[in-house]
Amino acid sequence: MHVLVCCRWSGLRGNGFNLYGCALWQYGAGNCASRCSTTCVDDLCHPTTGKCTDCSDGFFKSSSSCTPCPQNCVDRLCNKETGVCSKDCDDGFFGPFCDPCSTGCTDPVCNKTSGYCDCKEGYHGNDCSQLCSTKCKGNACVKETGFCEGCNQGFSGDACRDRCPVNCKANTCFQYSGSCTECEPGFYGTMCDKTCVSISCKDNICNQTDGQCTECAPGLYGAACDQNCPDNCNEECDRTTGLCNGCDQGVHGLYCSEICPKNCQSNTCIQDNGHCSECQSGYYGEHCDKICPQNCKDNMCDKNNGHCTDLTATDSINTAAIGIGAGFGVVILVLVTLVIIQTRRLSMKNKDTTGPVHMTDILQQANTNEFRADIDGPYEETDTQNGKQHAKNSTADNDYDRLHPKDKVVPNLYEIA
Repeated sequence: MHVLVCCRWSGLRGNGFNLYGCALWQYGAGNCASRCSTTCVDDLCHPTTGKCTDCSDGFFKSSSSCTPCPQNCVDRLCNKETGVCSKDCDDGFFGPFCDPCSTGCTDPVCNKTSGYCDCKEGYHGNDCSQLCSTKCKGNACVKETGFCEGCNQGFSGDACRDRCPVNCKANTCFQYSGSCTECEPGFYGTMCDKTCVSISCKDNICNQTDGQCTECAPGLYGAACDQNCPDNCNEECDRTTGLCNGCDQGVHGLYCSEICPKNCQSNTCIQDNGHCSECQSGYYGEHCDKICPQNCKDNMCDKNNGHCTDLTATDSINTAAIGIGAGFGVVILVLVTLVIIQTRRLSMKNKDTTGPVHMTDILQQANTNEFRADIDGPYEETDTQNGKQHAKNSTADNDYDRLHPKDKVVPNLYEIA
């Protein structure tokens, strides 16, 4: 008994045999020996080529089979004919087939349509896929152009690929022009390719523009530093005039051609006027040409006025004696003044009595009162006639009121014994 199988792509000869038909899931030229891909819808494929008539979800037609959609398509869905993602891309991917964003993006997420992003240091381009030049300073360049933001030492140019001229100081030049920022000693010019005009420049340094010396070597002056400073200049003189900037010891003046006064200490004087800074011992004055007084200790006196800074031992004793004598004289003068004042006061107290007053009595009474006042202040006086004791103060007025009648004096009228 024969079993009939339903066939596709059947073509009947006149004798009724299947010419191209294969069983389901199979294909092959004349023998149907190959199996259709499982990615074909219902496992149906062309009986000769094996190409799927349609692809399952998540696949698209590619050559003779269905290829999986790009794995970064959202939900893994794509157009079954082209393979373009149907929805969108996962984060970190862009484009129709959801390719990865550039590793130069600062954030792994880029624009899902264009792939554009912000660049990490060392990358440039819209999608940050290009590397900056290795000669860029700090490995930094402009995103849009790739030009370096600065060059490493010794390089110049947009991308810092050119080397600086050999005579640039510290091997440093301007980025875009390539000209030296400064020249090594002995050279000048924008590229430092010319030698200085003079060999007498200080430290062999000249102006970068015209090659003239910026300063002269010690002991020289003039535009070309080819003239010698005066002999007694302290190494340097004015570049234009040749006037000394300082003098050697012992001389002064604009050209250091005048001798300092002989009594200047350490043979040193002021350049402008020749005045001594300090004087030798025993002299004073601007030029130290005046002699200190003989009684100055160690023969030292003030430079300006000649006053002794200290006196000799003998003069010190004499001075002390004079001071003591003067002080003693002052004391005596004060005592005499007190006596005269006290005499007048006594005269005023006793102006109603008569009789002469003797100077000897006044002096004796004054001495008695001073002696009593010096003992203790208050004291007691005994009246022998009345047998009574009276307390007295030491003030002058009370003392005078209680004098014995025989001691009272007549004011205004007295004679000198």
